[in-house]
Amino acid sequence: MSTIRLCKSAFLFLIFSCISIQSKAGNLSLELPGVELNAPLLKKGHDVELGLQDEKYQSASTSLSGYNNFTDAKLRAKGQINWSDVKFYIDLGGTYSTHISNFATAYAPELYASYVHPNFEVTLGRKLFNWSMLDSYWQLGLWQTDFKWNYLQPVEQGLIGGFFNLHNSEWTLLLFASPLYVPEQSAPYSLSNGQINSQSPWFSPPAKYVQLFSGRANINYNLVTPPTSYIVNQFSAGMAIQWNPKPYSVKLSYVYKPRNNLALPVDGYLALQPNGSDAPVYIYPKVAFHHLAALDLNYQSQNLSVWLSTLAEIQNPQTFDSNVTYQVLSNQVLFSPGFEWTPFSSQFSAKMGASLLLQSGGDVSEVGTLASPGTSIFSYPINYRDATQVRVAQPLLRMTNQQLDFNLKWIEEFHDKSSVLMAEFNYQIEQLNSGLPNPLRPRVGTTVRRLADGGA
Repeated sequence: MSTIRLCKSAFLFLIFSCISIQSKAGNLSLELPGVELNAPLLKKGHDVELGLQDEKYQSASTSLSGYNNFTDAKLRAKGQINWSDVKFYIDLGGTYSTHISNFATAYAPELYASYVHPNFEVTLGRKLFNWSMLDSYWQLGLWQTDFKWNYLQPVEQGLIGGFFNLHNSEWTLLLFASPLYVPEQSAPYSLSNGQINSQSPWFSPPAKYVQLFSGRANINYNLVTPPTSYIVNQFSAGMAIQWNPKPYSVKLSYVYKPRNNLALPVDGYLALQPNGSDAPVYIYPKVAFHHLAALDLNYQSQNLSVWLSTLAEIQNPQTFDSNVTYQVLSNQVLFSPGFEWTPFSSQFSAKMGASLLLQSGGDVSEVGTLASPGTSIFSYPINYRDATQVRVAQPLLRMTNQQLDFNLKWIEEFHDKSSVLMAEFNYQIEQLNSGLPNPLRPRVGTTVRRLADGGA
């Protein structure tokens, strides 16, 4: 219901181990220690991953949900089938908590069918496209929605509709239109006894009471759900054109679409009673529109990629009833230069990258009877405003059938004075000569992540 905010002075330690099921070269293989099962498939290009993930959250207090330990079973399947000039592609996933009842969700980054011609492609369904390098690199979720089961690892999901892609060796033109809208996904929540709750550690619950001079009044939330057709039946349209005079590329994109987060105007009153006061609050979800325009400039060589990306967001004017309190977002321009560099051609060469994010505009205010200076009913709609990001990927071991990699990601947010540090070790045994008819390919990954908010 509410946008999730990172909690202060929190430390996240995540240990991740997985058993993967993969399909390569037309065979489906189930990888377990000492076991491999193979089954023929009709087409190549399938990939299925099954994982078990354990997350432990440690901080000065318990997590926002009251749980500090999470164990999730994850499944993600990718597959492509080519039939004559038609291509079918799926990328589906799901997450299920093994110790919290009814805490599960599914997501679909891509699910589409395409007619492929040497000079053009027509697609129906949900498809990812790099509309804005800035939006995708910083995972802001302005253009394409993010699946935010884990707030540190959002999964970008494509727009839903019809796509027409016209291309040659130097130019690409993409047209997009859709009568459908699917809001951003996050962990499930529930509304019971007037309170909004979720077991997700990233869920920030709204206030439960209002402080009065003589005590306090309990807040009872009521969700006024609009018809599903009002949410889903919303129009979007956009286009992108890219010029590729190698080693350079220039891309200009535009879209008019609903914001990925629903607007949540609220209304409420105070009911004073001798035996206890109540404050009923009514929430009215509403679809809000905006215009997005992006310009990407890129230089790409064998070892170096340098880009300059800018994104402008213009809010579409909204109308609300006079009795509600709502959030007003001003127009904004985001600007981001960045690079990725591989110094050497060696297989042990590190891959380094950095990017800067600057914002102009994007102020947030609240209007209505419940608005109060210095406080906010709503959360800020994007994760980062003015920030810098550094990434390092370092291969540590390369042998015939083994590899070990170290990945580091650091983000410093200047506006909110917060930081995120993520370190990851991945060890993989790709193939062992076990003497069995088929090779053994177990994969084990271990991840340690640390989140620190340096805010006051």
